[in-house]
Amino acid sequence: MVMDSSVSSKIKVRKVAIVFVHLGKNPSPNLIASAKYARRTNPEARIILLTDRTRNWEQFPGEVVKTHKRRMRQSRHLTRKAHYLKKIAGGYWVKTYDRLFVLQQLNRILDLETQIVHLESDVIIQDAHILINSLKCLNLNKFGVPRVSDNLGIASILISKNYFELEAGLTELENLSKEFPQICTNDMKLLGLALNKGVISELPSLYNQLEFNDDLKENYLFDGAAVGQYLFGRDPIHTSNIRVSGYENPDFPISLSSLKWGVEGNAVYATNFKTKYWFVNIHVHSKEELNLPDSDPHRWGKVLGEANLNIPRSPSGLVPEIIHSKGYSIQVRLEIYIREKLRVSKFGKNQE
Repeated sequence: MVMDSSVSSKIKVRKVAIVFVHLGKNPSPNLIASAKYARRTNPEARIILLTDRTRNWEQFPGEVVKTHKRRMRQSRHLTRKAHYLKKIAGGYWVKTYDRLFVLQQLNRILDLETQIVHLESDVIIQDAHILINSLKCLNLNKFGVPRVSDNLGIASILISKNYFELEAGLTELENLSKEFPQICTNDMKLLGLALNKGVISELPSLYNQLEFNDDLKENYLFDGAAVGQYLFGRDPIHTSNIRVSGYENPDFPISLSSLKWGVEGNAVYATNFKTKYWFVNIHVHSKEELNLPDSDPHRWGKVLGEANLNIPRSPSGLVPEIIHSKGYSIQVRLEIYIREKLRVSKFGKNQE
């Protein structure tokens, strides 16, 4: 249970830090745009980037904090038997795993009164009143993330009420990665295991997870992936390098096309014609750079028109792929092939 209406009106929301993380040389097409979006929607929040390459991010609209140079012990099991993970996509999957634990370095810059909101680089956060009101409702066990399936969690947004709670949750994750290395082969599987073990909280993303909040008279949802995929499409790598909206994630239990979509005060909502649901964040999986609705009404009008099935969907032009195709040398492809053959012979075709 994460929504606690009995105490929501009694909690004074403290300072908020919105934190991005970027490790390595890979480009991040959305990071600056997402940070600017957060700056505009939440002007009172600290906007922070943790990175090992500060010179690459001089245009970041907030505080840029250099991470300590140290080997991340939490991800060693990923590369011990699959060395190619360091090479493909610029080490993308290893660094995505590591960035969770890099959040431990926030202890150098945050005080005990600051609530932490970590966003992935392709996630936009809504107006401050949406975020603040949702924080008042949350009763978290260490920290919370949304779920995307029965066995997968996602840190598209991660929320903790303070650093000590965040650190306690990350310690739990590290313990799970040591105990179940065969399961924790990427960050989503690690978070899914943590959710299923009950060591962290699940942020509400589905209607049947919500309690109506009598004090605030509004409901708040957190987007793991499905909402952004429906509104803007999947990562173009999955759709022949074009963006096209309308994807309905098969792991999401309701049809998003059956809802009525709208924007009010720069915030996206959906209604089932009885109740209005506000989205605290939207995971822009398609990697499109977005401006606020009041700054780009034409684009958002098109988004809503397609979402509400009022206008035909219009695919984008060709979107260059700049991350995931890198590093697949002949040697790496051979290593992946041999590893997959060994895995199938040991576990069977449909087992991890």
